[in-house]
Amino acid sequence: MPQNQFEVFLAAYPPEGARPRKVNAVALARSIQERFRVTPPPELVSFWREVGSGYFGNRELLFLGDAPTPGQERDVVGWNELPFWNDLFAVSPEQGRPLFFAETCFGDQLGFRHRDGECSAILLEPDTLQKFVVAEAFSALFSEVLTERFALTDRERLEELQQRLGRIPDGWHYAPIVSPLVGGSDDFDNFHVESAQVHLTTAIATFRSVSRE
Repeated sequence: MPQNQFEVFLAAYPPEGARPRKVNAVALARSIQERFRVTPPPELVSFWREVGSGYFGNRELLFLGDAPTPGQERDVVGWNELPFWNDLFAVSPEQGRPLFFAETCFGDQLGFRHRDGECSAILLEPDTLQKFVVAEAFSALFSEVLTERFALTDRERLEELQQRLGRIPDGWHYAPIVSPLVGGSDDFDNFHVESAQVHLTTAIATFRSVSRE
């Protein structure tokens, strides 16, 4: 039996460095509740408390925490307070909006959302702004979904881009040079590295422009 509920995840996605960064899980959960009127699922609070935040799986995944991660000014609250999120999602006192707490090296945003009394894990693809439910019940995220590497990424694409572009710097993504929304291809030559905020801001601006046409 695993020593804790995240042992299988950590075996699949080893943390970068000696250990993940510590998170004051109780204070972070309280801040999220106060700022966004949503309650983090207990499994996520347990993850922050028992594991922490930082990069996992050779920078395949980044979990944000209660303080900016090294080399970047991002934490869960600050990232979700950026104005472009409210432009994308309706906010209601009853259901709130998605709250994003992690991302892949391609910038796919992993979050949770409460609807009809249930909490699910969702993935937002930044370059198309499509949303996918990766776990109908959030409790399955660590116990079923993130139990094997490359659960949320394309292994072949990631390994090729790591060879071509190197590992992403702190707070950056592998991002398309030309958005797929305006004809950009999936070819490796159409990728570069870009900061997270520039990537999301550019993707959202492109989506708005295309939507108005």
